[in-house]
Order: sequence, then C-alpha cells, then structure tokens
Amino acid sequence: MGDGSISTVRYIANSMEVVNGLSGIDGAAVTAADLADYSFDEQLQLVQTTSILIGMHGAGITHSIHMAIGTPLCCGVVEMFPQGEYSVIRGHGNMARRMGVVYERIDISASMVSHGTGTRVPVDELVGVVKEMINRLHRAPSCVHPSAIDDPHFSAKYVDIWQ
Repeated sequence: MGDGSISTVRYIANSMEVVNGLSGIDGAAVTAADLADYSFDEQLQLVQTTSILIGMHGAGITHSIHMAIGTPLCCGVVEMFPQGEYSVIRGHGNMARRMGVVYERIDISASMVSHGTGTRVPVDELVGVVKEMINRLHRAPSCVHPSAIDDPHFSAKYVDIWQ
C-alpha cells in the first residue's frame, strides 16, 4: 500500500483452525511456518521435505521450485488468493504446472479479507482440496514431468522412482 501502512491480507487470521483442520487428515503431518522466521538455508531444508506446500500468494510459494520433485508423494502446491489486487495473478500456477507439480488455487471472497486482521481461510474448502491432492499424488508415483527425465541436469537418483 502506497501510504506506508502494512497490508495484512496475506496473513492467515485463523491459522490454528487451518492447522487443526489439516491435522485431521489421515496420515498428514502438518508443519505451520512463517518462512520469514527462517534463514534461507532453513527455508530450503523445510521445503525440500514438503509434499504439499500451502500458502497465501506470495514469494514463499516460489519455494516450490525447491521441492523434492520426483520423490514419492511429491509434489503439490495450494495457493490461496485473497480477493483483490492479487487475484488476477497466475504466475505460480503456471510455474507449478510446467514443473509437473499438482497445483490448486483457492480464491477467498472479500468477506473473508480484512486489511486489519488478515484473511480467514475457508478451512473446509482447503481440507477438501488437500485431500483430493493427496489422492492424486497416491495414484501417480511421482509428479515428475516425463520430459524432465531426458534433461541432462535431472538427478539420476530419481529415475528409479519414476520408472
């Protein structure tokens, strides 16, 4: 915001409800983290062990490029958009799909957005999206796009997982 004030629309106002909802998914291990609280190396370590990255639209979602693509049950991204200036953006979804990552977008209505307290995430919708994403990842051994295997820079250790 141009007036020097801080916008909190990308802050999850009901984060404990979100964590509790996601923790109720069978087999899910949930780690809630504000990546701003971590060094860059710590951010990479956390994201490299993440099967499904969930967050508000922002730079943190870009870390999906560091996910362990090619490993079992990897990878998925759920990006949430508070209605407003960010809702027209498509970049992270395009990037995820080009990497072979399962991607889902959740648009959050303006009634759930407050510049003073943050955005209330629709927990039931998020849980449903994550459950479906887990099912999709279980049906396919990996989300590595087949063309990646032919890339000379692709790590050979993942080829056995894909085949």
